[in-house]
Amino acid sequence: MSQQEYDVVLDQVSKNFGNIVAVDNVSLKVRKGTFLTILGPSGCGKTTTLRLIGGFESPARGRIFIKGQDVTDIPPYKRETNLVFQDLALFPHMNVLNNIGFGLRMKSVSKRQVKEKVQEMLEMVELPNVTYRKTNQLSGGQRQRVALCRALIMEPAVLLLDEPLGALDAKIRKQMQTELKNLQMRLGRTFISVTHDQEEAMTMSDEIAIMNNGRIEQVGAPHSVYERPVSRFVANFLGDCNLIDVEIVESKPEQVVVREPRLGTFFFHPDRNWQNKDGQGHMSMMIRPENITIVQNHRNFENIIIGVIETLAFKGSTTEYVVKADSTEIKLQIQGRSQFRQGDHVSIAWKPEDCYLIP
Repeated sequence: MSQQEYDVVLDQVSKNFGNIVAVDNVSLKVRKGTFLTILGPSGCGKTTTLRLIGGFESPARGRIFIKGQDVTDIPPYKRETNLVFQDLALFPHMNVLNNIGFGLRMKSVSKRQVKEKVQEMLEMVELPNVTYRKTNQLSGGQRQRVALCRALIMEPAVLLLDEPLGALDAKIRKQMQTELKNLQMRLGRTFISVTHDQEEAMTMSDEIAIMNNGRIEQVGAPHSVYERPVSRFVANFLGDCNLIDVEIVESKPEQVVVREPRLGTFFFHPDRNWQNKDGQGHMSMMIRPENITIVQNHRNFENIIIGVIETLAFKGSTTEYVVKADSTEIKLQIQGRSQFRQGDHVSIAWKPEDCYLIP
């Protein structure tokens, strides 16, 4: 795929703050019209990466390209990007019209054109009647939309979002996740967002880049990163999971047999993309809680563990269990209410295609 098919390319980019390496040799390609989320814990380098793309930080090494142009040494106002800051940075003394139209007025666009364009943007985000309100008269969700309008009115090729929904309460955040994704799809623009919220990343993104200690560990579609993590960090960071250290007993293209001394022998059916690149004899077997079930009949299952229910919690649509087998605790999630009680002995099972082996 040629570089012109990407809106953003980072080529071996690094950034230091004194002795601290914030971004460490990061390479990343973002296809046109993609909603990419950079996800990771606090201090992993995700916001610095976003600021490097926007031109608010300069790399120590590496090159940055936007729409095929090398912008490494170009200031923010000359790049085809716009950044929506975490605190939104709206002007409290201005009304909505003047906030959104500020950038256009700086470019000497006429008052009439500014007003028309602002009204167009407000219609797009379903806020047609707030034109003359001050920003402190708006709700959190409304202010968020105004900040988006102010960035989008300049028609950037790439919209950058720094923890865009962090200040909203849980209910409005969920609503805004859907609205933001729908808006991005309608516009067909490239959005790059930064968050530490896994659910937010999964809901909004076409692709997720997971960062850890200044490096990108994995980039892929949400389902791919969730189901096929490349490392223990990615597996643990993206949702709940069980990780059991196992020894590989037998490895064939259609089936891998592994063993944990206290729990027994288990089977993994790899897809065509899985490979044990380094020929490792020991790996971690990952099983997501929703892929484990409690079974009565052992005969239909290859992967079975017998244990005792240590805790259970009813969460409305699901019940979450922790089952202890020997000294290993295994989390599972069953639809509906529990038929079991704490202290019950149970058999839990999962399909060979529903686990995954990682280094």
